[in-house]
Amino acid sequence: MQPSFSITDPLWLIVAFALGFAARAIGLPPMVGYLLAGFGLAGFGMQSGPLLEGLADVGITLMLFTIGLKISLRSLRSPQILGVATVHMAITFAVASLFVMGLGVIGLALFDGISWQTAALVAFAMSFSSTVFAVKVLDEKGEIASRHGRIAIGILVIQDIIAVVFMAASEGAMPSIFALALFGLIFVRKPLDRLAQKAGHGELLLMFGFGMAITGYAVFSAVGLKGDLGALIAGMLLASSSKADEMNKALGVFKDVFLIGFFLSIGQYGMPDVTIGLTALALMIFLVAKTGLWMLLFSRFHLRARVSFLSTLTLANYSEFALIVAAVAFEAGWLDAQWLVALAVSVALSFCLSAPLNGKANSLFAQWRSTLQKLESERYLKEDQPIALDDARVLIFGMGRVGSAAFLNVADDDPRSVIGFDIDNTVVARHYALGRHVLRGDANNPELWAKLKGFKTRIGLIVLATPHQQSNLSAIALLRREGYRNKIATIAFYPDDEMELYGAGADSVYNVYQEAGDGIAQEIGSILRPAA
Repeated sequence: MQPSFSITDPLWLIVAFALGFAARAIGLPPMVGYLLAGFGLAGFGMQSGPLLEGLADVGITLMLFTIGLKISLRSLRSPQILGVATVHMAITFAVASLFVMGLGVIGLALFDGISWQTAALVAFAMSFSSTVFAVKVLDEKGEIASRHGRIAIGILVIQDIIAVVFMAASEGAMPSIFALALFGLIFVRKPLDRLAQKAGHGELLLMFGFGMAITGYAVFSAVGLKGDLGALIAGMLLASSSKADEMNKALGVFKDVFLIGFFLSIGQYGMPDVTIGLTALALMIFLVAKTGLWMLLFSRFHLRARVSFLSTLTLANYSEFALIVAAVAFEAGWLDAQWLVALAVSVALSFCLSAPLNGKANSLFAQWRSTLQKLESERYLKEDQPIALDDARVLIFGMGRVGSAAFLNVADDDPRSVIGFDIDNTVVARHYALGRHVLRGDANNPELWAKLKGFKTRIGLIVLATPHQQSNLSAIALLRREGYRNKIATIAFYPDDEMELYGAGADSVYNVYQEAGDGIAQEIGSILRPAA
């Protein structure tokens, strides 16, 4: 049997790689290059084959499944997520509707003569932010489990649920009566967890993850619900499993490759002309107001300036769901075909604008910190209260394998002398249950250092054990700016990373692979060396 590849599929992948490589070379995420590749090839009349269409579908399914692996339903109920999401969507929809109708009054581009029904559809599409973009950016920076990452993803989950309701209503189809049986999924969580445990660490665990994602999609589709929601729910069923993080990492590479098909597919909606270009630019103007509203609402809901700012930048874009809304509306005869292309261009432009801002998020906050802090509420949430250092002399950030080993070595001598930090609440809870002094915290957060009163003189060593090079570099720069002059130790995986960390101001850098190799070599030497 011959594979279902189109003759054009290799060309799409080659061009995507070339432009993704070029985008990274100038400091943009590769996804920007993929978007340009999609528009460029579509402009030359190239059509994607079944390979890219399949990649896009599987990529989005896996993305939603891995989102589910990180979601705690309890966290979605917080005012900073549920409250901000609903208030922002309501205000954005109302203001965007007036904005679109106003542009119709002055006769600008596609807005000329627009009906209120069309204006409402466009406004609804503009009220969403991109789940694909947010997950991709947060994942690349290792910040999905961070506080701002969890807030942004939680808001996007709520938006996804609203999207599913819209899709069901627009299709005029009610779910099957058998959909009620899905409430019984709550009873399969523990059996699924045990099955994941028995799958081990290799290809069986990977196959289990794939199977769960695709099965969730298929089951929900079979009862008249959106399959994407099924993939999300399947992930949430395993979110409390100790295998959730390992499964997420195992699926991560596949998810990233498959999502290339999605970014390329955006260009299939057509090439813009002058009218569409003016329409897209007008929508980009509204994006500024939409972004400002995120920052204002986060601050009013008592989040500190940095968390508000980073959450805002993550959500500062339009969503691929805008294209789904437009496609559904077009098929129903509610929207002109040109709006499909205009919204596709708007989504792509918002990605191109948001990507470099997110890449420089920490440096931008440092630059605008004093201004942004003026927006803060006077009321502090519980997790923003000052942290007592007591007798601690060592702080360790990143409580994975390396950080945990370092923590235990210090704690064996004097448990009071060390405090561990991690951005993932699950990791913190696991260590806390074992009686270890581990707190939730991000070394790149200036507000954390403000809560650690006297750390500049009382702490003799700060260990940065996170596996993300850019995160460690940013933390070193921040610590030196904050006036910390004592020792900073960190980890690296490659020799060129070591030199970069020393150049940034680290006092000691430990190559994870080299240290492991040296340790094994010493062990071998002790066995082979003749007894004295």
